[in-house]
Amino acid sequence: MNTFALGLVVFSTFCHAYWNFALKRSNGGIRFMWLFTTMTVILYLPYMLTMNWSLPTVKALLVCAGSFCFHFLYFLALDKAYQFGDLSIIYPVARGLAPAVTVLIAIVVLHEQLTVLQFVGVAVIVAGTFALSGLSFRGGDKMAVSVSYAILCGLMVSSYTLIDKVAVASAGVSPFVLDFVNNLGRSLLLMPAAFRDPAKLKETARRNWRDAVIVAVLSPFSYLLILFAMQYAPVSLIAPIRQLSIVISGVIGIRFLQERKTKMKLIGIGATFCGVVLLSI
Repeated sequence: MNTFALGLVVFSTFCHAYWNFALKRSNGGIRFMWLFTTMTVILYLPYMLTMNWSLPTVKALLVCAGSFCFHFLYFLALDKAYQFGDLSIIYPVARGLAPAVTVLIAIVVLHEQLTVLQFVGVAVIVAGTFALSGLSFRGGDKMAVSVSYAILCGLMVSSYTLIDKVAVASAGVSPFVLDFVNNLGRSLLLMPAAFRDPAKLKETARRNWRDAVIVAVLSPFSYLLILFAMQYAPVSLIAPIRQLSIVISGVIGIRFLQERKTKMKLIGIGATFCGVVLLSI
């Protein structure tokens, strides 16, 4: 695998795990989602205003529209999942389902190819992911609901990853433009709900502005690194390597959120790391 692309993906995993920690810590909600999304749009504006815009192709419009829909559903499902479950369970399930689906579709639709060793790496990552999460519905209705939302997240991740690969690799869409459009659309859609109770929005901003800044900066930055990596490496390799963030989030959840440490979680962390090593060979 291209060393530069590998470096981008690995660095992205640290950023991605940390902004998910900030989202979990904030307790989320529509108002918080609108807050960090709008902050991201504001951060993008200076660069967007200096760009030389041209009329987009039909293909570019279609992939941007598809990307926005799946990203929007992903954030809604992720926010709901964190309101019901632990970071060290939700994150592995959401991220663990994604590479298996992404790799299969990438091979069938995008005609990408993997070596036998890389296939083994993907399998080890997926196994480690579900060992880490336990994929357990035990624990009552809240656990079942949170894992269900996490599974939906995983499907959305697979969908937008493949569409975004087409967008930046063959449709000529800039990674910056793609992510800006996603955030702008999400901000506009969430605005009516966020301002339904201005007093609560103000309280959310006062109480969680630090976490909102963290998510606003690291969420787009971590994904921009992935979009640029997609220009140098196949998505069937990038998607599984992103699972390194599962190891990081598992450690954060246990260490900083006092979530339960089990043997299966530790086995999952080790297996996921070994799978990433296999893919990087």
